[in-house]
Amino acid sequence: MTPTPTQVYRCTFERIGRKHDVPPQDFAATDAENLAHVVWQFARRYLASSSVEVVCDLEQGKGTIFAGMHVGGRFTIEAVT
Repeated sequence: MTPTPTQVYRCTFERIGRKHDVPPQDFAATDAENLAHVVWQFARRYLASSSVEVVCDLEQGKGTIFAGMHVGGRFTIEAVT
């Protein structure tokens, strides 16, 4: 079985919840789904909601954090070489 290559992505957050000064973060991930999970682990500490979901679109270079039925944040994604 061949391991899936890991890419580093820099996520620059507009905000997470009410926090607007979240510094950009670098995350290692294998694909969009894996990156969404890693961002979810990072973002949930900033949100009061117990229902947090993250969606990443690598082609568009954008991500959204959903907290319950509301948008809990948005971020841009760029591959780091």
